[in-house]
Amino acid sequence: MSGFIDQVEIDFIVNGEGHGSLAKGIASGQLTLESRVGFDPGILRPVIQNDGNKYCVIKTGRFITNKAGEQEPESKHIPLRTLVNNGMVPFTFNASALPHHTWQRIDRAVIKASRDRLNAWNDLAAANTYGGFDGMAVTALIKDTMTDPGDAKVDMDTLSDDMSDAPLFTPDILPLPIIHAGASISQRRLAQSRNGSMPLDTSLIEASGRRCSETLEKMTIGMVDYSTLKIGSSTDFSNRGIYGFRTQPDRITKTDITTSGSFVAQTFVNEIIAMIELARAQKYFGPFVLYYSTTWDQFLARDYFVFADTGYAAAPTMTVLQRVEQIKKIKRVVSLDMFTSANELLLVQMTSETVRAVNGMDFMTVQWTKDGGAQTMLRVMGIKVPDLRSQYVGQSTSSRKCAIVHGTIA
Repeated sequence: MSGFIDQVEIDFIVNGEGHGSLAKGIASGQLTLESRVGFDPGILRPVIQNDGNKYCVIKTGRFITNKAGEQEPESKHIPLRTLVNNGMVPFTFNASALPHHTWQRIDRAVIKASRDRLNAWNDLAAANTYGGFDGMAVTALIKDTMTDPGDAKVDMDTLSDDMSDAPLFTPDILPLPIIHAGASISQRRLAQSRNGSMPLDTSLIEASGRRCSETLEKMTIGMVDYSTLKIGSSTDFSNRGIYGFRTQPDRITKTDITTSGSFVAQTFVNEIIAMIELARAQKYFGPFVLYYSTTWDQFLARDYFVFADTGYAAAPTMTVLQRVEQIKKIKRVVSLDMFTSANELLLVQMTSETVRAVNGMDFMTVQWTKDGGAQTMLRVMGIKVPDLRSQYVGQSTSSRKCAIVHGTIA
């Protein structure tokens, strides 16, 4: 097997034009069943079932309720022959299909890799997930930011007039890119897997899944700035890019954090409390997750000393990390491996009205062949993006804030 496991691409389709190899294939129709059907990732996953026939698992466009009581898209196993006979010829109709158990092995490897280090993303998903739609069919989500209008009256007979104040709306638009990375497997190696002589080595596929998950994590934190990848018109939308915790334009900032080189435990705790007060002033009341960059790891592991006026300190009973976790509004304190910016802190209110994880398509593996069928290309792809929502402070559109406090040194 071979592949570009250190390279992850993010593709867009804007105004019908594809940007990136995968997006160009979809926009041109090369990777679609036909124009009226559109793209379904199942067409790139032909599978051999127990009856020996090839099938594609295609979404029907309807929703069903699963055992957990949640709605999910309905899928059906459509014989490849049926698709071809109805004039819907998948791009991979002549490719070597993989057995069902091989796809299961591949999917397990990708799921395992994607769960390893998605700490920030997993927090978003736990707070609020928006999904259940065909991410390939839409290139962006439009959302509104609303003011908080009105006033309540208190009287004995309800005769006083209520304020007839209507909310003001400002639309934002969130692009939905495709995150993907890939590898390849030779026809001979694939044949060995199909006849059961040797299990498929999924190490490169797992690495591709890990690269995709790391890209999503960096996007969520804001370590890679995707705010310039905008969609729509600035006259129609306020925020038009993809923003992470560090790049959300409406985030609250505290620019006087004491550098780690001058670390004092009590000062650090007081600065965290000050960040909470900054959020409270903008009507954000928690609970908060505190993310700290890798710079702080060694300092938060130290004993927590508080010096009295006499210059002496009582014997420590906890670490600095444990002291921060005792702050009332702090729900969790987390170190992010990919948050490598020196001396930075992020305080994020993890509630459904302020953050959400948009899931247009779970990470999955698709395949096609090249070089006359001598190579099978495998690609891990998904449509996931953080949505960090702003809100107006009060009844005016003059001030817009997001429930993120970004602490940096002076």
